[in-house]
Amino acid sequence: MDGLQRISSYLHFRGALEVKEDQDKNLRLNGCDIVTELNGHTFDELPKVLQIKLKRNFIRVEVIRKGSDQKLRYYMFKRLNTGGELLSEQEIRNCTIRLLDNRFNDFIIKMSKDSHFETCIKHLSEDKKEKKADQEYVLKFYAFKNDREQYKKNITPFLTKYMEKVSDPTRETDVFFNYDEEERLFRKTFAILDKALGENVFDKVNQHNNFISSLTPTHFDSFTIGLQEHIDNLDSENEKQMNDLGGLLKELKKDKDFLSITARGGKNTVKYLNQRISLVERKVGEMLNGQ
Repeated sequence: MDGLQRISSYLHFRGALEVKEDQDKNLRLNGCDIVTELNGHTFDELPKVLQIKLKRNFIRVEVIRKGSDQKLRYYMFKRLNTGGELLSEQEIRNCTIRLLDNRFNDFIIKMSKDSHFETCIKHLSEDKKEKKADQEYVLKFYAFKNDREQYKKNITPFLTKYMEKVSDPTRETDVFFNYDEEERLFRKTFAILDKALGENVFDKVNQHNNFISSLTPTHFDSFTIGLQEHIDNLDSENEKQMNDLGGLLKELKKDKDFLSITARGGKNTVKYLNQRISLVERKVGEMLNGQ
């Protein structure tokens, strides 16, 4: 599996691979999560005993039979397929998670085809859609909605772990996912956002009060999760309510408090995530109380 890159990397690390003039002949180790002391070292900087061991090692082939334990197959396949040709994180999840269980992954794909959701993410680039970013946004919705307390800062492992927890057939972690109810909430959430601002719902607003056609991730999590506390009091068929909500969300995009916790870099921390969701919850609550 992907043997060419692995053997080439080994030879490069040994300094035995012909490289371009602008490339370093010797690679340095990084990402060593088991023996972290190895990070930053070239082959020549390793102790002699390790150099000899690497030179004498065999290439081992593992045969995982169809009847093997599901989790063993999943983690082996996941480890082998996070290298090689660069795939997006969601493409990797789509491939590997099927070794645990297909249901949740198929459900995410199904939800990504919801017409209201497709309208709301219309300004997601085609290149990102080809990399399954639309499906990742569905996963992000459910992960933030149901497991936000586990979020630290790095979104990639957070989404992967949530998908694993829901998909693991052994249910070692007590995760219950009510597919019917979760589908209802997803469809209602995006029907509301579609009626409120349509394809502009996750866009920024410029100084001339015009939408900038580009999906903004911090607006996605703010609005989708911020609506959940009031979801039963919102009605996508109530035209006045949807007009009011659309006006509110557009004004929020220009609000200095909202901008301070969504704009520019460094806003993916737990602190800012919770602040912007809470702000949307409060503003929508005030709107509903005033009707």
